Amino acid sequence: YEKPVKLGIQETNMLRQESSRGNQIIQVKVNMAWPMLPREVILHTRAVDSIDEQGMFALRARSETTEENPVIPEPDDNVVRMDMEHDFIFQTCPLDHPCLLASKNNCQDPMILFTAKTRVNAHVKYVPLRLINFVTRNFIGRLWASNLKVAEEIRDGKRPLHQEAIASKRDLYDWVENRIAVMTKKANNK
Repeated sequence: YEKPVKLGIQETNMLRQESSRGNQIIQVKVNMAWPMLPREVILHTRAVDSIDEQGMFALRARSETTEENPVIPEPDDNVVRMDMEHDFIFQTCPLDHPCLLASKNNCQDPMILFTAKTRVNAHVKYVPLRLINFVTRNFIGRLWASNLKVAEEIRDGKRPLHQEAIASKRDLYDWVENRIAVMTKKANNK
């Protein structure tokens, strides 16, 4: 092959950090397989607390454009801007949840149900939708397993660079840990 395949994140930039937790604008550039142009997404992330009203909290990321927010630069000519929505939702796991019922875990403490939802339009027009769906389904399963492995390795002290990154964003991580503690306390008081 004349062109090497370079897949994965090429660059991540913080475009704006608000003073409140979880409110930032991030630019992520991703290499695609040749002959596709690199992709970029601009994500405005926010933390949403709805524990008192709905018993959950979320971290939300939505793509934004230059027209929606002047902080966001115009895309380069050699990059395709993607559209993306991503939610991390944390809530107390309902006692009748199918996964909890099938679990071999006999823990009596409240469990946290973590849901991740993602929608992406990478603007890949000449690849058949069936192929995109097949790759995506396989990718997400492997991504979930990989993320779980990384989380366990962080917990076990095997990923010092990740631990440093988390330590540098303690405000957000402390907020998440605090909100989980509030949710589990409310669940214990039911």
